[in-house]
Amino acid sequence: DLDVSDVYAVLTVETIVTDAPLLSKQFTPMYIETDETATLTFTITNEAGSPVQRDLGFVDTLPDGLVVSGDPATPQCRGDVVISDDGTTITFTGGILVEGEASCDITVTVTSDTAGRYTNDETNISDLAGGLVADGLRALLDVSAADVPVYTDEDHARAQAPLCSLVGGGTNAIVRVEVPGGTVTDGSVFCRIINQAGAYVNGNSAGMVGIENIVNLGVLQAVDVFGLLHDGTPEPFFNYSVTVCLQGVGRFVYLDATQSPRVPQWLPSEVVNGYTCATIPNAGTVVLVP
Repeated sequence: DLDVSDVYAVLTVETIVTDAPLLSKQFTPMYIETDETATLTFTITNEAGSPVQRDLGFVDTLPDGLVVSGDPATPQCRGDVVISDDGTTITFTGGILVEGEASCDITVTVTSDTAGRYTNDETNISDLAGGLVADGLRALLDVSAADVPVYTDEDHARAQAPLCSLVGGGTNAIVRVEVPGGTVTDGSVFCRIINQAGAYVNGNSAGMVGIENIVNLGVLQAVDVFGLLHDGTPEPFFNYSVTVCLQGVGRFVYLDATQSPRVPQWLPSEVVNGYTCATIPNAGTVVLVP
């Protein structure tokens, strides 16, 4: 039988977990050329009625090839931000969230002179302080060579990219993809049509896009692009970026399936032979709007 002391112990653990402040991070924009800069934002989110949080801190060691550009503002989140001499380590100490403060951001500017994909996740974080929790956080930055166009017929063959395979077989001319080999280990990339030429199809509705501000712009095409292992298990993380082309001319919006909640990202795009093409780093929903 469960006695009173057991009940009290369970309730105490629940209270501690609920009050833990959460750390997340994101690159903006997610795509740059060599020697351009992106902003790396660390967000500390308060929980459980936004109580006071003190002595918050962490160390973030950037992936090899990525460095901080310039001196960040300090203090941020009422704490000190210090960059190592070689620009590869960001140290934040003494942060405070006052009562009622839901969140705060720490921002630094980063750059790279080497093209590639840079993954900054929980393995880059150390020395968490003040009860900060950093489980599952992941930020991606794609850097392309500045002297090579991001989009070329030779590299991507966007206009001739194969039609995307639909679940259950078949294709649809509104979406073409170029999927590098090995993008999904032991699996493939598929598409699911949500909206075709402004009409929701296959039993879908505007709720499948999920972002009211995007829906209100007037959806021209909307497609889910996702990875699927051979055993049927979904795989949201891609090993390589995938070029997606949607039929029509418009602006390209991407909702990353690896993020929760999904945040609309306006991707750089180019129109080729009647298709608007952009490159996505992971599975997600792609939307073409006017």
